[in-house]
Amino acid sequence: RDRSPSRGLGDVYKRQDRLTRLVNDVLDLSKIDALQMTIENIPLHINEVVTSAFNKFKMALDKEIDLQLSISQELNPFRTGDPIRLTQIINNLLSNALKFTHQGTVKVILSGNEKSIKLVVSDTGIGIPKDKLQSIFEPFKQADNSTTRSYGGTGLGLAICSSLTELMHGSLRVFSEEGVGTEFIFQVPLPVTAMTIDLSLIHI
Repeated sequence: RDRSPSRGLGDVYKRQDRLTRLVNDVLDLSKIDALQMTIENIPLHINEVVTSAFNKFKMALDKEIDLQLSISQELNPFRTGDPIRLTQIINNLLSNALKFTHQGTVKVILSGNEKSIKLVVSDTGIGIPKDKLQSIFEPFKQADNSTTRSYGGTGLGLAICSSLTELMHGSLRVFSEEGVGTEFIFQVPLPVTAMTIDLSLIHI
C-alpha cells in the first residue's frame, strides 16, 4: 500500500475540497430558500463561459472518456445574464455526467437564438431509473443509497442547478435510461446584448 507523503497530502486536499464545496452548496441553498440569492444581469460572452468551464474539466480528466464540446456557429455569443451562476450550473452538470460515466462519451452542446440559449449535457453513463428522475433535483437526494456509497457527492449539485434555473426563469429537463446514459437540457432566457465585451477582462 502506498503511504507516501504526497499521496497523503493529496487525500487531505481532496477531503478539504469536498468539505469546502459542501459548505458553499449549503450556503447557496440557504440563500435561495431565504430569497436572498441575487441573479445578476450583466454583459457576458456565453461561448467563453461554457468553454472556460469545459476546459477546466478537460484538463483535470483522469478517465478514458471522450469529452466533447460543440458550439453552434450561428449562435450570437454576446449576451446579458449572470456568468457566475451560469458557470455554477455548467460545472454541476458536467461534474455529474463525468462522475457517473466510466467509459464512452460526455458531450456538451451549446446553441440558442436571439432570446435564449440551450445547453445539452449528455453522457453514456450508468443512467437513472425512471422512478428516480424527479427526485434527483431534491436536496441531498441521489438515485439511491448505493449510488451515494459508490460515487460519493453531496446530492446538492442538481438541486442547486434546478433552483438557479428557476430563479433565471429557465427550464432544466432530464432524460435517462439505465445502462445507456443521461441527458440534461438546460434552457434559459439570455438575450443578445448590443454592448461590446473586453474578453481579456473575463475571469471565470
